Amino acid sequence: MDTPVATDTPGSSADERIAFVSNRAGPFALYLLNVSTGPIGAVPGPPPDVKEPSWSPDGMRLAFSARSGDDYDLYTIAVDGSGLLSVTDLPGDEGHPTWSPDGTRLAFDYDNGQDAEVYVVNIDGTGLYNLSQDSSAWDDTPAWSPRGDPIAFSSDRGGDVAIWAVNPDGSGLTRLTDTGGDDYYPAWSPDGTRIAFESDARSGDDIAIYVVNRDGGGLVRVTHSSELSTYPTWSPAGNRIAFLRYQGGNWDLYSINVDGTGEVRLTDSPALDLDPSWAP
Repeated sequence: MDTPVATDTPGSSADERIAFVSNRAGPFALYLLNVSTGPIGAVPGPPPDVKEPSWSPDGMRLAFSARSGDDYDLYTIAVDGSGLLSVTDLPGDEGHPTWSPDGTRLAFDYDNGQDAEVYVVNIDGTGLYNLSQDSSAWDDTPAWSPRGDPIAFSSDRGGDVAIWAVNPDGSGLTRLTDTGGDDYYPAWSPDGTRIAFESDARSGDDIAIYVVNRDGGGLVRVTHSSELSTYPTWSPAGNRIAFLRYQGGNWDLYSINVDGTGEVRLTDSPALDLDPSWAP
């Protein structure tokens, strides 16, 4: 059976769309789904072996990482598959792109084979600079606040892995979480007041989604399954979080209310469905 091609465009149902990657038709490719009606289809145009999509603030384009030779580089593409643009081509792997609120820049993590750091670049590939500036630490999975600053990211610079934040100019470096576990994949709420993230906080192998205030206070656990839950992304209204769950030997997409109620399974495929990103 042919894989449906995404034809959905921004409009009244734009806030229902989630981008994700899947190998359901071969190499990992970009897909869209509507949280109310189900899969929309594949986004045509990207190179093969895609990961980590991220919506532009206007909902018109997706940034993502894709294999280029032995490395992963960053690209952007329109939601209809047109206008593929290369952003980075560094000697290593670039991943987890996140857009500035004005849509002119991307923050991303760069693994050069020795360490990982957070970089910022204009969407035309110019103006590249190292934001996190710590070659002794592993800094990755950045998330740009919709308020403009700061940029949250995961880092082991404090010993354990925690969520840190830094302004786009490199000032104001602050540790935000101290859960007693390892914390990954920060995601800002649409109003910039809270951060969702993955953590095994004080619970061993029980990896769950948590939410914390932007000042590091008010830690709340959202998911309560014994199965691994990770990679959160907020709905535009800020009342639900989509995430990945590993269950029954496979990865699928779920969503849940921020208060932990109303969990819904969004995909149920024998393939791997990964890296959800909810449209703004």
